[in-house]
Amino acid sequence: MVTSSNDVNNQCCFDYGSGETSHTDTGNATMNAIYWGTACWFGTFGNNPCVGTGPWVEADLENGMYHTNTGSNKDPNNPGVHFPFVSAWEKNNGTNNFTLKYGNAQSGGLARPYSGPLPNGYSPMKLQPSILLGTGGDNSNGDVGEFFEGAVTAGFPADATEDAVQANIVSAGYGSSVGSTPTPIPTTGTTPTPTPTPITGGACKVTYTVTNQWQGGFGANISITNTSSTAWSSWTLKFTFPGSQQVTQLWNGNVTQSGSSVTVTNASYNGQVPAGAAISPGPGFNGSWNGSNPNPTSFTVNGATCTTS
Repeated sequence: MVTSSNDVNNQCCFDYGSGETSHTDTGNATMNAIYWGTACWFGTFGNNPCVGTGPWVEADLENGMYHTNTGSNKDPNNPGVHFPFVSAWEKNNGTNNFTLKYGNAQSGGLARPYSGPLPNGYSPMKLQPSILLGTGGDNSNGDVGEFFEGAVTAGFPADATEDAVQANIVSAGYGSSVGSTPTPIPTTGTTPTPTPTPITGGACKVTYTVTNQWQGGFGANISITNTSSTAWSSWTLKFTFPGSQQVTQLWNGNVTQSGSSVTVTNASYNGQVPAGAAISPGPGFNGSWNGSNPNPTSFTVNGATCTTS
């Protein structure tokens, strides 16, 4: 399924997949669903804490949301998945393997945090002909989440098939503007010259928002508005981190960083910005920090100092 890290919690259960026809807990191995959220089920109920704070792609196989066949995430390279659009994957052959994958639905391929044996007591699987979305198998609905699209298939798809589907998801352009620009209709007569609208403040406005933060890492979005009276055909954003932060992954733009100085330029699809409009989709990124993570306070776009909020 395609979901988002912008709206998650640790409650049961933002699931998508196979559930019970009775909408009650009918025992181990009676579900095969993706769970998406920050729950560490075996940390909460089994004294088996997770590494990281999520959100994660997990497998809800009933009576447990599994990162691995032993329960909780222990991989320091998987502290959480932080993309505005996430592709979440789970497959299960019913006897000796389940596999979890995730990807950025806007770019790149798939990561595979786990592929291996089923948990003890979960082979063979005993699935039922029921599909659920946004609830647990017992109808628990304390979760939150976003669902954009998904598919439930029979069988055990090949990695190459899943890679091809991920490429198709990326090509859909999540977060970008789609559709055609209408052709203007010619008019006759004299077009009056519009009276210029007075512009107050700077030529740009920037809102910097940390959307998620975990030990050593964080996610942020940058909203940029053209407050000038002139359209932009391209844009270059510059700012300086107050601390030791580093941009590790950026979407909806291109980034370079030298020391604490960061430069972001437009992507091919969001360089045109009319006067008074915001960049859409705006840039966002994942980053790392050490010690503290203070927000940058000064931004420029195309050389002009921006107001902030």
